[in-house]
Amino acid sequence: MSGWGLTMRTAPALALLAGLLLAGPAQAQGGSDGGFKPDIMGAIGEKPVDPETEEKRKEIDRAYQATTRKIPEQKQAVDPWGSLRGPEPAPVAKPKAKQQSGAK
Repeated sequence: MSGWGLTMRTAPALALLAGLLLAGPAQAQGGSDGGFKPDIMGAIGEKPVDPETEEKRKEIDRAYQATTRKIPEQKQAVDPWGSLRGPEPAPVAKPKAKQQSGAK
C-alpha cells in the first residue's frame, strides 16, 4: 500500500509541472514586456499606394464607367416561355376574419 501513497502525491505535482511547461511557449509569443506581436491589421488593411499606381487605378475606373454608360438600357425583359403561358389570373380577395364576441 505504501506504493500507492507515493503515486497519489506525485500525480498532482506532475500535472502542475506539465501545465507550467506547456504554458511557457504561449507566454513567449507576446506579453507586457514587448514580446512579438503580429501586425494583424497591416495584413488586412490597405497599404499606402504611390501616386502613380493610384492614378492608374483611377484611369481604369474611368474607362470602366465610360464603357458601362455605352451599354443600352434593355426596354423589356425577354420571356421565352411567354407564348406558352396563359393570361394571369385575377387576384383573389381574401375573406375577412369574423370577430368573436367575448361575452356569451
